[in-house]
Amino acid sequence: MSVYKSNYCPHCNEMIETKFKKNTIKTNSNKNFGNPLRECPYCKKSYLDDNIQEPALLSRSNLLTKGLSSALSTIASSLLISILLGSYAARFMSGNMNMEIDDVTAIKFIAPLAIIITAAAFKVIKPMNLRSEVEASLERLKDEEYLKTLVKFKKDIVSPDSAYAKHMAKNRQKN
Repeated sequence: MSVYKSNYCPHCNEMIETKFKKNTIKTNSNKNFGNPLRECPYCKKSYLDDNIQEPALLSRSNLLTKGLSSALSTIASSLLISILLGSYAARFMSGNMNMEIDDVTAIKFIAPLAIIITAAAFKVIKPMNLRSEVEASLERLKDEEYLKTLVKFKKDIVSPDSAYAKHMAKNRQKN
């Protein structure tokens, strides 16, 4: 089932965009990390896009969950493809496409395919690199006006165990 999701400006209530979302396996292509501040094209006022998050402001558990789900979805999709291709290859090699195959025969075809396809998937899909995402986020957060604007829109945006909070604690200790 596919879904259309529309975003509206919280100030003037004009529809800003409509996104078409399919039910697909999530990979790093929809990680939703970056600058969550947006400007309405109609009223020109800034608003906070709830679909985008600054990774350096997230708690460690939320950040690790996002990274883990990215890697697990890559592995799951690779295994699914391996099972489908491996069982087809086992039937094809036996010469009878209608024949049921035993588990040992299936594993002989599926296991190598799983390793190869998973390695290829990690090269092509590239699950989230959390370190680079957090570093880019910390670079954006060096702009104090940017952080003040984020806090103005959402008071509790900085998680106490976030990378940004730890970064600020280290800077206070140095001074």
